[in-house]
Amino acid sequence: MNEKQIFIGGVDDIILQLKRNLISGDWLLVKGSRAMKMERIIEGLKDAVTKTKGSVKKEQ
Repeated sequence: MNEKQIFIGGVDDIILQLKRNLISGDWLLVKGSRAMKMERIIEGLKDAVTKTKGSVKKEQ
């Protein structure tokens, strides 16, 4: 497995791994069907950024 790819089952685990591994300047593509409810990952990351020193740009 490529070290830049992370495969994890649950949403909470995914959010935790992303918070541990993402650094300033990284780009992240979250892709999945509507049934997978990938927006939960985005919301989890937004919460983490807001609670720390960063901010999240409002969606238009």
